[in-house]
Amino acid sequence: MGANPTAEYLDIASRFDHALRECVALSIRCAGVRSPTSKHFYASTLFTTLCTRCSSIPVLMPYSPWSAKTIDLWDYASIAVLSRAVFELRLTFFYLCGEICDEDEWNARSTLFNLHDCMSRLRLFQDMENAADTAGFAAQAATLRQLLEVNPFFRRLPEKSQRNFLKGRESHFEPLESIAERCGTPRRWYRIAYRLASNHAHVLLMSFYRMGEQERGRGIHSEIEEAYSKMFIEFVSDLMAEALAEMRALFTGVVKT
Repeated sequence: MGANPTAEYLDIASRFDHALRECVALSIRCAGVRSPTSKHFYASTLFTTLCTRCSSIPVLMPYSPWSAKTIDLWDYASIAVLSRAVFELRLTFFYLCGEICDEDEWNARSTLFNLHDCMSRLRLFQDMENAADTAGFAAQAATLRQLLEVNPFFRRLPEKSQRNFLKGRESHFEPLESIAERCGTPRRWYRIAYRLASNHAHVLLMSFYRMGEQERGRGIHSEIEEAYSKMFIEFVSDLMAEALAEMRALFTGVVKT
């Protein structure tokens, strides 16, 4: 294989560009619109974040119109790291905004999400030895725990699970791979994509072993660099399309979707 990409890569890159432009256009149309429900608020913030992360990917993609580059650097590993973040965003978008559940369960999901955020901030300020902010987040966490404890959905969970969730270390009531399966990503593919991307996110041995024999990780075009780039670019394109459909459905009647 030469230094130039295949026609298949260029086609996948073009479809990514189209999907991203559609998402950004809808995000702009929703900007400044007052959220009629908490679900709409989460959707607007999560979808905006998804668009931002996705917009960083074509900056890394070779032969992309999103940035002017002196050279086209082939670096599928960095695309994989961003793809992992987009995957998590898409799953949370589905979990809080796209999936239909009753009000008690949705309130429990939202409260647990806020408790996890609160405890993350609390631990951060503890490490910074910021007593004032630590005390404030501790008080917020106590209020959120009280909300969970009286929530009918939460109270139906096993006591052991309740005690675990009240620690605030979990952001979802179930594993992400279970959520992925419900929103259309098979559990097996979730594990493959997430594990591969995570190896690059944490710079584990898989991310840099066998660089020489596989001709990857050096910034130059190779068969394996293009293959992995295509895989993650196409994967994120699918995630954007799914989130776009759910965002349109949620905001129908609120803005022109």
